[in-house]
Amino acid sequence: MSFKKKIFFLFFFFSTNIFALEVENIVSINNKIITNIDLDNEIEIIKIINKNKNLEENYLNKLAISNLVNDEIKLLEVKKEKITIEEKNLNNYLNVFFKNLEINEKQIKKKYVNLIKKKIKIDLGWKQIIDKEYKWKININMMEINKKIYEQNKGMNSTNTETIKILKENMIRNEKEKKLLVYENFHLNKKKKIYLIKYYK
Repeated sequence: MSFKKKIFFLFFFFSTNIFALEVENIVSINNKIITNIDLDNEIEIIKIINKNKNLEENYLNKLAISNLVNDEIKLLEVKKEKITIEEKNLNNYLNVFFKNLEINEKQIKKKYVNLIKKKIKIDLGWKQIIDKEYKWKININMMEINKKIYEQNKGMNSTNTETIKILKENMIRNEKEKKLLVYENFHLNKKKKIYLIKYYK
């Protein structure tokens, strides 16, 4: 073996072993291992979403681990239901995501954009599952909605039917979203019980 090849071999051997030493298992869901590298990436995404606000380190770690576990369970369920998301729709949601946060996508590293895109894809598939399972169970108390509209309309002193219509639609949508969120948390906790989740620290 030539000198150059020996040097390359030694460099490759030590660099790969150093990398291996740096990888640490954080949690596993069935056979899927989540490492400290996944954790670091998730923490960066949380920071991006929160526009790098000073978040307490312990809180960040706990939130990131919780997000990673939840995402993996959602992904497993989405795959089980064979749900697919069209790339065009996914890109539209990604654009809206950055627009709502008032963040320029080009200022973020490509790998984080791709990870955010993956998270959105998981959430869109998961939402389809929740809608299918629970949307039919949602009842909106229109008497309560009309009462709220009446109270708000008194403050605005408006008789514009279009304004009232939009207000009603927004209230109904918000009520549905709140009720769906309750079902979503219930469904996720239920699914967590069927997967083997192991925390390594």
